[in-house]
Amino acid sequence: MWYPEREPATRESEPVLLIFFGDNDFAMTGAVEELRKRVGPPEVLEVNSHRFDASEVTFDEVRAACETVPFMAENRLVIVRGLLSLFEPRRTWGRRTDGPSGRVAKEWSGLEEMVASMAPATILVLLDGQLTHNNPLLERLRPHATVREVPYLSDNELARWMKKQVAGLGSSITPGALTLLMQWVGRDQWVLSSELEKLSLYAADRAITEGDVRALVPQVREASIFAAVDGLMDGRLALATQLLQRLRAEGIGFSRISAVLERQLRMVLLAKELLDGGARPEEVGRRLNISRDFVLRRVVQQARRLSWDRLEFFHNELLKADLAIKRGRLDEELALDLLLSRFSRPAGVRHP
Repeated sequence: MWYPEREPATRESEPVLLIFFGDNDFAMTGAVEELRKRVGPPEVLEVNSHRFDASEVTFDEVRAACETVPFMAENRLVIVRGLLSLFEPRRTWGRRTDGPSGRVAKEWSGLEEMVASMAPATILVLLDGQLTHNNPLLERLRPHATVREVPYLSDNELARWMKKQVAGLGSSITPGALTLLMQWVGRDQWVLSSELEKLSLYAADRAITEGDVRALVPQVREASIFAAVDGLMDGRLALATQLLQRLRAEGIGFSRISAVLERQLRMVLLAKELLDGGARPEEVGRRLNISRDFVLRRVVQQARRLSWDRLEFFHNELLKADLAIKRGRLDEELALDLLLSRFSRPAGVRHP
């Protein structure tokens, strides 16, 4: 495991190439901020640091920045985001391609030579998301670079980080509240950082409790909706009915529930297509941007268990209920009751 406070030391007299890739954008951003502090005095920081997006910059522009001697500073920092992703093996219409387009490959063909000729004290940082380990550009640059994969923190590491964040805000958090946040917010430290700050202000001089999390964190407030939707799709009528009754009492109507159901159906349909094409669950999570492990497990389970016909049936019934409400034929409460009844029917049973 790599942490921002452990980034490789830079060498003042030699150029340095650092490659950070993985899911944990929060940690990578923290590492870059630490490097920015080493560039030089604050008044010359901006003139000696450059940020580029690989899709919007040319190789010559990056080379010019890297070959420029630092101005009244110890280092020049050049950050390029998304370059390695351009070289990822891809699937097009079921066929695997081994690398980038000819234009991209030609554009960046001189990168290794550029790294060797960078001005002394230049720090070139390539940032990227999750990559395959046979990424051709990564393999070409690896001998010339310090390479670090930066995954999400493990559960124990994340719990320690959250406690440290809360303590830094002058507060504390109960184990139940900690678990609830991790379960429903996931591993995104950007979101967790924001929610912990809000909860610390709300709790003031007492510990953050589960009640605080349920009251203030949107993802947790919607937990019952997701559970109800799971019950509907899994055919667990008793559970779905109980949860829907509670949601109604809290003033949550058909439109909110149908929006979550539509999103879940879309994720399951996309996951089923990816799984049928040979993708592994981890790839499904990356492609669909599902960061919470238990959500990914549920989506994959439903995609494997439900047939294409059953998913199409769910989609059509949801569309019918939505149109009936919009055309004034049903009110929201009756539409929800009918949808619950139809979803609970065994596969193959048709309604009149």
